[in-house]
Amino acid sequence: MLAEERKDRILQILKEDGQIKVSYLTKLFNVSLQTIRRDLETLETEGLIKKVYGGAILNREKFQDFSHSTREKQSLEEKEEIAEIAVKLIEEGDSIALNDSTTNIALARKIRQNFKKLTIISNSLLIINELSNVEGFTTILAGGILNVKEQAFFGEITERILDDFRVDKAFISVSSLSLRSGITDYPLEEVQVQKKLLNISQKSIILADSSKLESTSLIKVRDIADMELLVTDSNISSEVKSSYEGAGVTVINNI
Repeated sequence: MLAEERKDRILQILKEDGQIKVSYLTKLFNVSLQTIRRDLETLETEGLIKKVYGGAILNREKFQDFSHSTREKQSLEEKEEIAEIAVKLIEEGDSIALNDSTTNIALARKIRQNFKKLTIISNSLLIINELSNVEGFTTILAGGILNVKEQAFFGEITERILDDFRVDKAFISVSSLSLRSGITDYPLEEVQVQKKLLNISQKSIILADSSKLESTSLIKVRDIADMELLVTDSNISSEVKSSYEGAGVTVINNI
């Protein structure tokens, strides 16, 4: 297991349990004490955890602030680049689905500038608000239980609404994907919406900036073998791109 994968898994455990012991991690990953200490030191330097005697705890302040508005300020150039590529995959008159994400908000702005007639369904208030006053657009909000922090709807009501639709294309922004673990994300309520949108679409397009490749989050969304198309940014290495293409994934990373 790569160091980045170990650190992702450590964070996932901490988000669930709040604390973790070094002795448990050495057994879990079958690595030395020194290796785990280095991982924890890196995570502490990044402000994600706090080391304590014999282990570590999650830096709750860091994660409580990791809201939609915080994420929107991250990787701005990469999100714009991905949105510029993704909008070219849409055709006038298409029906499309967008999950709640800052990348898809960037895509929604491009959609507004480039099309006159589309049908758009989303669980995101921000995306629907961005597109709602374009005269030729039909916008459908998959309502349910509102997550105020995310400004998006989740839960059984949202999922039942989505079940009633079929769309040409779904643009799904995800937190992580890897050849070994597939497409992964968190929390569970977001993953359930992602799965629904993938199921109701004729063509599924995954959006992920290059920093998210070969990383793993808590919950599996889909296998890499079931992935049709990946849109990422130009920072992807040729080696990583070749490995995904070798696994049968079409990768688009330039306009």
